[in-house]
Amino acid sequence: MLQRRARSRRGARAAAVLAAAVLAGSPAASPRTGSGPLAPAAAAPAPAAAAPAPARAAPTGPREEAAVALVVGDSQAHGALATPAEDTWVVAGVRARGYDVELRGGYGTGYVTAAAGRPGYLAALRSGAWALPDPERVRLVVVEGGGNDVAARPAALAAAAQEVVGRLHAAYPRAQLVVVGPMDQTPDPRRTAVSEVLRGAATSTGAGFVDATPWFPALLPATSVGADGVHLSPEGHRAAEPLLARALAGLGAAGGPAGPARRAL
Repeated sequence: MLQRRARSRRGARAAAVLAAAVLAGSPAASPRTGSGPLAPAAAAPAPAAAAPAPARAAPTGPREEAAVALVVGDSQAHGALATPAEDTWVVAGVRARGYDVELRGGYGTGYVTAAAGRPGYLAALRSGAWALPDPERVRLVVVEGGGNDVAARPAALAAAAQEVVGRLHAAYPRAQLVVVGPMDQTPDPRRTAVSEVLRGAATSTGAGFVDATPWFPALLPATSVGADGVHLSPEGHRAAEPLLARALAGLGAAGGPAGPARRAL
């Protein structure tokens, strides 16, 4: 009897030790979900991803725009014989000084001469036929031409040129104004006479003046004249461009970054 009680006490102690060992190996804080078995321990949350750096705001200030040159001209500026306006010696020479170009006038026109429904310079300014660019941006006004005015009376041409320059001065008071006389590529003494009339008009109104009559034949090769004997060849435009650019530089004309020519009819 005593032996059975001793064996019973030893069995109870063994069962207690075994139960303790089982409890020690069990998850300590495993919550139950309803009446089902023990749920696995919850996984530790992953570390939060670093917040992306804020995007850098784009500049919101006004972009500096290139200075604009208003160019009024005839076919020497608008192009002829398959030479486009942007490649003419007038437009390219002005652009070489760092200006965006706004082009007005037209083929065959002049200070008093109209052609194919296109008014002369003075008539266009009087009637408002041209949409002129914003005065706030225009820093240079170049009036090229006179070659189509060789038949005009000198007094009438002088009065027209003075009014053209005066009106442009009034429209663009902050702009430098330069008159560019005709070339004498034929040669034709009437072109030299027109150039002198335009020189006087420029001087009397305070505008600069570029005399292009001496460029032939001293500075431009014979191949500069195209097949019609009047308009320049592509080679002639390329040769004359730096001559105008240097003349404008001598008058102090300098703009900003250059852009394309824009024609408005």
